[in-house]
Amino acid sequence: MAVVPMSKVSIVCHLSERSALIKEMQALGLLEISHFKENHPEPESAQFIPHTREFPQGLSERLAAVQTAAEFLKPYMPQQGVLSKLGGEKVEITPQDYYWVTQEFDFDGLVGECVDLSRQAAELRSRLEKLRSRKAFLNPWTSIGVPLDELTSTERVGLRFCTMLTSDYTEMIQDMAETVHCETVHQDQTQTYFALLFLKEMEEAVTEHLKRFDITEVSLSGFSGTPREAVQDIQEEISALHEENKRIDERGRRLAENRPRLLIVMDHVMNDLERETVRERLAFTDSACLIEGWMKRKDVDRVRADLEAKFQTVSVLETEGRAEDVPPVALENREWAKPFEMVTDLYGRPKYTEIDPTPVLSPFFAVFFALCVTDAGYGLMLSLISLLALRKLRPGPGMRKLFQLLLASGLLTIVAGIVTGGYFGLDLTTMDPNHPFVITAYSLKVFDPLENAMTFFALALGCGVVHVFVGYVVKLYGGIASGNAVRSILIHVPWLMATVGLGLSMIGFIITLPSPVVKAGTFLLLCGAGGIFLFQGLGSKNLLVHVGKGLGGLYGIIGVFGDILSYSRLLALGLATAVVAGVIDILGGMALKIPYVGILITAVMVVVAHLVYLVITCLGAFVHTARLHFVEFFSKFYEGGGKPFEPFQEKNQHTIIVRE
Repeated sequence: MAVVPMSKVSIVCHLSERSALIKEMQALGLLEISHFKENHPEPESAQFIPHTREFPQGLSERLAAVQTAAEFLKPYMPQQGVLSKLGGEKVEITPQDYYWVTQEFDFDGLVGECVDLSRQAAELRSRLEKLRSRKAFLNPWTSIGVPLDELTSTERVGLRFCTMLTSDYTEMIQDMAETVHCETVHQDQTQTYFALLFLKEMEEAVTEHLKRFDITEVSLSGFSGTPREAVQDIQEEISALHEENKRIDERGRRLAENRPRLLIVMDHVMNDLERETVRERLAFTDSACLIEGWMKRKDVDRVRADLEAKFQTVSVLETEGRAEDVPPVALENREWAKPFEMVTDLYGRPKYTEIDPTPVLSPFFAVFFALCVTDAGYGLMLSLISLLALRKLRPGPGMRKLFQLLLASGLLTIVAGIVTGGYFGLDLTTMDPNHPFVITAYSLKVFDPLENAMTFFALALGCGVVHVFVGYVVKLYGGIASGNAVRSILIHVPWLMATVGLGLSMIGFIITLPSPVVKAGTFLLLCGAGGIFLFQGLGSKNLLVHVGKGLGGLYGIIGVFGDILSYSRLLALGLATAVVAGVIDILGGMALKIPYVGILITAVMVVVAHLVYLVITCLGAFVHTARLHFVEFFSKFYEGGGKPFEPFQEKNQHTIIVRE
């Protein structure tokens, strides 16, 4: 059972040691602090009262300023590779340098300058956008040689500048020829820009024409000089703003060397903010502070000894949890199973009283993933990429588990590819049979997925039988562990028998099995069905209810049939990999015949295509393997829904402190 036993603890100290204690608890990172007010909804009747301190606005604003400064300097940093971007921005630093950066370095001055430059850059972008918009607006009218402030309506003659679709322009001119004089200013394939001159007494008729032809009236007021002169003035202003932007860029490049320090400061301020905000969860008297929370039981004695040795007034007490208390759930598995905890968490952390399914699902997940890919070449690529990511990226806990899972699955994929003869989709029959690689590949090959699809199908269903069987075994174990051994055996053993019997019967329809095996399968299925009918309603006092539950259990065998059949997706994905990888190689062979550049085109096309399909097939393998666990496997014994254990600790997203 990998769910770690938890203890509820209360830590009491004098107010004078409160801040130092909170900082120490954050450094230890072992206690999940509960919210006092939520656990004690009637604080007026308690000795301690909830802390009501206002949110630390100053730290919040400082963090926002540091983030703004770091984001401003980001474009001026050297370009990172793909792996670096995936791993995020990490800064390695010694404890001594960390202290200097966070305590002595004038980061407030740097942040202030960066924030100011960021504000100036934002204003420049806004002004440039407006100027470009004004320039684009005026460009179609530059053929007008008269100052715009002189182009106005007179007492008797009206003047309007308009634009409309070019496709309707000719019809409009013909229709309005007796009403207005139209002067074309600019015309392109989509829009026509023109000026309308008309007598004032015809203004209402002109307005009606404008509406009928969907003509847009344009205002050219607010500009001085001719349109061409106005455009030149705008361009000069744009050039001046570009020069100002260059000055900001130059200053940004000079300051960029300090960005790693800003990332360190960002983590530091965020941790300060965490310490301040966590006080909202505490309770106080006039002279004491109370911290309540959950801790791993194995850590309680060590934490008590450590805190009581460092502080004069601190007392660490284990307390009895209330009936309504729900302990958070922490998982501890062996190293080989830890990466697969992320699969469990995708579905939901187990409840505190549940069995952790991670150790059970781990080998199944890796094997099913391998069967979905079934190509040793792809498995090798996946393993190397995962290993490189683990070595070079220094990923966080979540990404580290993902790459470790992919590494384990990739290694098993190599084995699956060797067994099925899959090597980047190569057709071994077209290669030199005396080549050492071909000889070795044939000697290790067990079956070909394309030529022996029924064998692969039987293997997939066999995996389903074992997987579903193990699910019922875990359910049986959970019932026995809870003290209901007899009831659990009577209810669940028939399901185990029915699963094996049904699976053997299904496989017997696909491949030829020995007669004793077929008979054993039929016998197990019938015995299992009889046991389900007899014992499914165990505990029911009413005979009709008992019989009804038994019949419902028999109907549930159909569900087991569907569950086992669902594992045929392993066959489908495995065949798809073999076919698509082979098609990529065929296309590469065709490109190879192109004169002069055939080798280069083939190399690029095959490498890129295989990499792209590796991503696609691994994504499909992960999703479908997870689906088999979430739907067919977990439904037999697992509920989930536990609250993950989240201790109060330092959260350094960018900082890696190197201890010498």
